Amino acid sequence: SDIVVMGSYAPLFCNANHKRWPINLINFDSSRAYGLPSYYVQQMFSEHRGDVALPMEVAAPLAASGPKGGAIGVGTWLTQAEFKDIKVTRGGETLFSADFADDTKGWKLLGGGDWKTQDGAFRQSSSRENVRAVVGDRKWTDYTYSLKARKLGGAEGFLILFRVQDDNAKSWWNLGGWGNQRHAIEMGGIVGNEVDGRIETGRWYDIRVELKGDN
Repeated sequence: SDIVVMGSYAPLFCNANHKRWPINLINFDSSRAYGLPSYYVQQMFSEHRGDVALPMEVAAPLAASGPKGGAIGVGTWLTQAEFKDIKVTRGGETLFSADFADDTKGWKLLGGGDWKTQDGAFRQSSSRENVRAVVGDRKWTDYTYSLKARKLGGAEGFLILFRVQDDNAKSWWNLGGWGNQRHAIEMGGIVGNEVDGRIETGRWYDIRVELKGDN
């Protein structure tokens, strides 16, 4: 409180009959307005500004790093795209190669997308968010994952999944994310160093991810 002079809260107002977020500050309908618990928390902080800083010391052992391996996959976010020549290799050995002769057999489809195989490519035609298809062994480590990808339309680019251990985790290289403005690796809820960049519609991209140990 000695540093923060003012604060804002979002969402501030929410129609009680049309909730899409559970922690709004003030709900209203046609006859009333009332604060939620979050409102009273903010009110308490505004009326009782802290004026004492207590010293604190934390000692913790080094935590083991997360899994060094995992399955692979492809995905999109508000975008339609297709993928082909998907291959996973390690030391000259082919761990996985997709020719889609059996359509989508073996793939775990997540996020309610519209997947189908066409002309040897794996095509996703939905405009939904967080659409993914995962395949492979979650025990795979130290592999090279290569594929070709082409954007067909939509707002962003591709999600290139690797080291997948949890179906709900963001474990991917986000190419053309954030409105097709940036690229970054997202692992364990953390966004790595972002770089400016975009994905062009209709252009095939050669993509490769190399995993070795923690890198």
